[in-house]
Amino acid sequence: MKYKTGSAGWILFESGISHLPLDIDVPQKDIFSEWEKVMDKATPHTKTDGSMDSRHVGWQSLELFAPPPGKTTVNSNQHGFISNNKHIWTEAANDCPITVQWFKDTFKEENFIGRLYFSWLLPGGSIGVHRDSQHSNLHGANVAITNPEGCHFHNERAGIIDFDTNPVNMMNLFDNHWVENKSKEPRLHMIYSGKVPSNVIERSYSKYEIQNR
Repeated sequence: MKYKTGSAGWILFESGISHLPLDIDVPQKDIFSEWEKVMDKATPHTKTDGSMDSRHVGWQSLELFAPPPGKTTVNSNQHGFISNNKHIWTEAANDCPITVQWFKDTFKEENFIGRLYFSWLLPGGSIGVHRDSQHSNLHGANVAITNPEGCHFHNERAGIIDFDTNPVNMMNLFDNHWVENKSKEPRLHMIYSGKVPSNVIERSYSKYEIQNR
């Protein structure tokens, strides 16, 4: 399908860019405060079949929006990572009202078609080289709540993604990517596997174009 140049569809599916910084403000301190209330519920991040992945070290996660326990069928399409099972808000989400409301206000709940979870990477930890999608287009959003100096998200085409200046990025997860936390502090991101409103995409791309001329 051909999209009008500069439209949200064109940006997502035809621009070919490795990532898109989103023009969004994040209440990082509030979200981190809520994380501290639930962090004891985080568990080692596993593959969708529940097994451990030896490529990843010190990576923990906690879901706020996900299929019911035991329902782990997930596939990627052009819009993100979706499950054939209905997603629900988890018990942990009840303890994170500011976080949940921010995601609803920012991305609109009708766009929630995949998981939303905290991604916690311990000091010295790493997320090994991998790709998550069979489609070369932008997906969801990776939201930096903390990103300590010495912790880097690497993309095979773009190099290190700047989460300090731009805490929210859509990613082309067909690209190989990996994370190394060489700092002495843990890193907290949130992974949103849903759709992003068209007006946010188009506004952000206009800003991205100006900065990269």
